[in-house]
Amino acid sequence: MTSACARQASGARRGQAIVENDATDSRADDCGAGATCRERGIDYLVHGAVLDLQVGPRRLAATVHGTRRYRVDVALTLPRQADMQATLARVQQARTAAAGPERRTAVERAILVGGPGLFPGPAQIHGECTCPDSPCCKHVVAAVYAFGVLLDRE
Repeated sequence: MTSACARQASGARRGQAIVENDATDSRADDCGAGATCRERGIDYLVHGAVLDLQVGPRRLAATVHGTRRYRVDVALTLPRQADMQATLARVQQARTAAAGPERRTAVERAILVGGPGLFPGPAQIHGECTCPDSPCCKHVVAAVYAFGVLLDRE
């Protein structure tokens, strides 16, 4: 996947709640594919078009029903160990600094806004789709968002 759709998809790891987060939206808006690809990917997810999501080590695969059924494959490269450790330290600091309902918001902010984090960034997400718009398409975005929803449920 080009970095354009990767930017959109990388913020998707928390599902629809992330769509409403201004920091994540700004990441999606600064890429070449624009917000339309992200919006359509969310629409596909919301309407149940992501079928047969399979998660493997550093890889996602799904069938996404659009005009036809398209096969999506996404390779993920994990962030550097030092970056993940720094994010975990920010999360721990946020957990101890905030209390009550503010704690969740502080932890989310530490993950999303603090630079490289626990999840693959735009340059670390590479997708392919059997549709004519591949590699950067709404089907890839929908599959990555579906993975985000799955993570949120776990």
